[in-house]
Amino acid sequence: MNQADSPEPTHVAYRLLREDVHLVSVVGRLDTPGTRAIEPGFAALTAYRGWRTILDLSAVPFLSSYGLRMLISNHKVLQTNGGEMHLVGASASVHEVLRLSGYEDLFPVHATVDAALDALKD
Repeated sequence: MNQADSPEPTHVAYRLLREDVHLVSVVGRLDTPGTRAIEPGFAALTAYRGWRTILDLSAVPFLSSYGLRMLISNHKVLQTNGGEMHLVGASASVHEVLRLSGYEDLFPVHATVDAALDALKD
């Protein structure tokens, strides 16, 4: 299935969970067209100094190397600015991409948003 066949275009939703923790939910495929569609907005949401981001991938059925590159580059920006990124809800196929690419340990991965919030407690 390509982006044109998807029921809806890839998009990002944002919600503040705590003063310094926000939830960014990605909906759709993180293939090249999907990643290009959300990359500017995603970068803006993850660029805040010192913010901690929980990235919900539960509605992402596919992660390409292009999508992975976007996650890694934004993760590095967050770290440089004193923040961090935790992943939640990754499907088996998305988790496999992380594992096979060697980036499984770069991102803390949690089953739920609550588990990620617990890990982010001061």
